[in-house]
Amino acid sequence: MKKTFVVIVVLLSFLGTAYALPGSGFRKGSRGGLVTTLLQLGLTAAQKHKVAVILKGYRTEVQGKADALLQARLQLRNAMERNEFNEAAVRSAYRDVAEAGESMAILKARMMADIRHVLTPEQLGELDKLRTARLENMKERKGRFEQKRSLLDEWIDVNSQAG
Repeated sequence: MKKTFVVIVVLLSFLGTAYALPGSGFRKGSRGGLVTTLLQLGLTAAQKHKVAVILKGYRTEVQGKADALLQARLQLRNAMERNEFNEAAVRSAYRDVAEAGESMAILKARMMADIRHVLTPEQLGELDKLRTARLENMKERKGRFEQKRSLLDEWIDVNSQAG
Protein backbone atom coordinates (compact mmCIF):
# COMPACT_ATOMS: atom_id res chain seq x y z
CA MET A 1 0.00 0.00 0.00
CA LYS A 2 2.79 2.39 0.93
CA LYS A 3 4.59 1.60 -2.34
CA THR A 4 1.40 2.30 -4.31
CA PHE A 5 1.00 5.62 -2.52
CA VAL A 6 4.58 6.61 -3.37
CA VAL A 7 4.04 5.69 -7.03
CA ILE A 8 0.85 7.79 -7.14
CA VAL A 9 2.62 10.76 -5.55
CA VAL A 10 5.49 10.50 -8.05
CA LEU A 11 3.07 10.28 -10.98
CA LEU A 12 1.11 13.28 -9.74
CA SER A 13 4.35 15.20 -9.34
CA PHE A 14 5.23 14.50 -12.96
CA LEU A 15 1.73 15.50 -14.06
CA GLY A 16 1.96 18.70 -12.08
CA THR A 17 5.37 19.42 -13.56
CA ALA A 18 4.14 18.74 -17.08
CA TYR A 19 1.26 21.15 -16.65
CA ALA A 20 3.55 23.76 -15.12
CA LEU A 21 5.96 23.81 -18.06
CA PRO A 22 6.06 26.98 -20.13
CA GLY A 23 3.60 26.71 -22.95
CA SER A 24 1.23 24.29 -21.24
CA GLY A 25 -1.09 27.12 -20.29
CA PHE A 26 -2.68 25.19 -17.44
CA ARG A 27 -0.29 26.34 -14.76
CA LYS A 28 -1.82 28.00 -11.72
CA GLY A 29 1.10 28.08 -9.40
CA SER A 30 3.92 25.71 -8.73
CA ARG A 31 1.93 23.09 -6.83
CA GLY A 32 0.39 21.26 -9.78
CA GLY A 33 -2.31 23.84 -10.33
CA LEU A 34 -5.38 22.74 -12.17
CA VAL A 35 -4.54 19.04 -12.04
CA THR A 36 -4.17 19.14 -8.26
CA THR A 37 -7.35 21.15 -7.91
CA LEU A 38 -9.34 18.70 -10.01
CA LEU A 39 -8.00 15.78 -8.00
CA GLN A 40 -9.10 17.46 -4.76
CA LEU A 41 -12.69 17.97 -5.94
CA GLY A 42 -13.61 14.28 -5.96
CA LEU A 43 -15.04 14.31 -9.48
CA THR A 44 -17.20 11.40 -10.59
CA ALA A 45 -16.19 9.46 -13.69
CA ALA A 46 -18.83 11.35 -15.70
CA GLN A 47 -17.55 14.70 -14.41
CA LYS A 48 -13.96 13.76 -15.19
CA HIS A 49 -15.00 12.96 -18.74
CA LYS A 50 -16.88 16.24 -19.14
CA VAL A 51 -14.00 18.28 -17.71
CA ALA A 52 -11.48 16.43 -19.89
CA VAL A 53 -13.58 17.22 -22.96
CA ILE A 54 -13.71 20.89 -21.92
CA LEU A 55 -9.95 21.03 -21.39
CA LYS A 56 -9.31 19.24 -24.66
CA GLY A 57 -11.45 21.82 -26.44
CA TYR A 58 -9.36 24.65 -25.00
CA ARG A 59 -5.97 22.96 -25.17
CA THR A 60 -4.74 24.27 -28.53
CA GLU A 61 -5.89 27.82 -27.87
CA VAL A 62 -4.44 27.84 -24.34
CA GLN A 63 -1.11 26.50 -25.59
CA GLY A 64 -1.00 29.15 -28.31
CA LYS A 65 -1.74 31.95 -25.87
CA ALA A 66 0.73 30.57 -23.33
CA ASP A 67 3.42 30.47 -26.00
CA ALA A 68 2.60 34.05 -27.01
CA LEU A 69 2.80 35.17 -23.37
CA LEU A 70 6.12 33.42 -22.88
CA GLN A 71 7.54 35.04 -26.02
CA ALA A 72 6.29 38.46 -24.92
CA ARG A 73 7.92 38.00 -21.50
CA LEU A 74 11.19 36.98 -23.15
CA GLN A 75 11.06 40.06 -25.38
CA LEU A 76 10.48 42.26 -22.34
CA ARG A 77 13.42 40.70 -20.55
CA ASN A 78 15.59 41.27 -23.63
CA ALA A 79 14.48 44.91 -23.81
CA MET A 80 15.25 45.41 -20.12
CA GLU A 81 18.67 43.77 -20.24
CA ARG A 82 20.15 45.59 -23.22
CA ASN A 83 23.42 47.37 -22.68
CA GLU A 84 21.87 50.59 -23.94
CA PHE A 85 18.67 51.65 -22.16
CA ASN A 86 15.75 52.18 -24.55
CA GLU A 87 12.63 53.27 -22.69
CA ALA A 88 10.40 53.06 -25.76
CA ALA A 89 11.44 49.44 -26.36
CA VAL A 90 10.75 48.49 -22.73
CA ARG A 91 7.36 50.20 -22.79
CA SER A 92 6.41 48.53 -26.05
CA ALA A 93 7.51 45.10 -24.83
CA TYR A 94 5.62 45.60 -21.57
CA ARG A 95 2.43 46.47 -23.45
CA ASP A 96 2.84 43.23 -25.42
CA VAL A 97 3.15 41.26 -22.16
CA ALA A 98 0.07 42.98 -20.75
CA GLU A 99 -1.95 42.24 -23.89
CA ALA A 100 -0.87 38.60 -23.99
CA GLY A 101 -1.55 38.24 -20.26
CA GLU A 102 -4.99 39.76 -20.61
CA SER A 103 -5.83 37.41 -23.44
CA MET A 104 -4.67 34.41 -21.40
CA ALA A 105 -6.60 35.54 -18.31
CA ILE A 106 -9.83 35.87 -20.28
CA LEU A 107 -9.38 32.45 -21.84
CA LYS A 108 -8.63 30.79 -18.48
CA ALA A 109 -11.62 32.51 -16.87
CA ARG A 110 -13.87 31.29 -19.70
CA MET A 111 -12.48 27.77 -19.36
CA MET A 112 -12.99 27.73 -15.58
CA ALA A 113 -16.55 29.01 -16.01
CA ASP A 114 -17.23 26.07 -18.30
CA ILE A 115 -15.72 23.68 -15.75
CA ARG A 116 -17.77 25.20 -12.93
CA HIS A 117 -20.97 24.25 -14.80
CA VAL A 118 -19.98 20.59 -14.38
CA LEU A 119 -19.48 20.82 -10.61
CA THR A 120 -21.98 20.17 -7.83
CA PRO A 121 -22.74 22.87 -5.25
CA GLU A 122 -20.53 20.99 -2.77
CA GLN A 123 -17.65 20.87 -5.23
CA LEU A 124 -18.10 24.57 -5.97
CA GLY A 125 -17.81 25.20 -2.23
CA GLU A 126 -14.62 23.13 -2.11
CA LEU A 127 -13.29 25.04 -5.12
CA ASP A 128 -13.90 28.29 -3.22
CA LYS A 129 -12.04 26.90 -0.20
CA LEU A 130 -9.10 25.94 -2.41
CA ARG A 131 -9.14 29.43 -3.92
CA THR A 132 -9.07 30.97 -0.46
CA ALA A 133 -6.13 28.74 0.50
CA ARG A 134 -4.31 29.83 -2.67
CA LEU A 135 -4.86 33.47 -1.73
CA GLU A 136 -3.43 32.80 1.73
CA ASN A 137 -0.39 31.20 0.12
CA MET A 138 0.01 34.30 -2.02
CA LYS A 139 0.01 36.43 1.15
CA GLU A 140 2.70 34.19 2.65
CA ARG A 141 4.80 34.54 -0.51
CA LYS A 142 4.37 38.30 -0.27
CA GLY A 143 5.78 38.13 3.25
CA ARG A 144 8.82 36.22 1.99
CA PHE A 145 9.21 38.81 -0.76
CA GLU A 146 9.13 41.57 1.86
CA GLN A 147 11.91 39.78 3.77
CA LYS A 148 14.03 39.64 0.62
CA ARG A 149 13.34 43.31 -0.05
CA SER A 150 14.39 44.10 3.50
CA LEU A 151 17.68 42.29 2.92
CA LEU A 152 18.19 44.26 -0.28
CA ASP A 153 17.43 47.52 1.54
CA GLU A 154 19.95 46.60 4.23
CA TRP A 155 22.57 45.77 1.60
CA ILE A 156 21.93 49.08 -0.15
CA ASP A 157 22.20 51.02 3.12
CA VAL A 158 25.45 49.31 4.13
CA ASN A 159 27.08 49.65 0.73
CA SER A 160 25.87 53.11 -0.21
CA GLN A 161 27.47 54.86 2.76
CA ALA A 162 30.53 56.91 2.07
CA GLY A 163 33.63 54.73 2.44
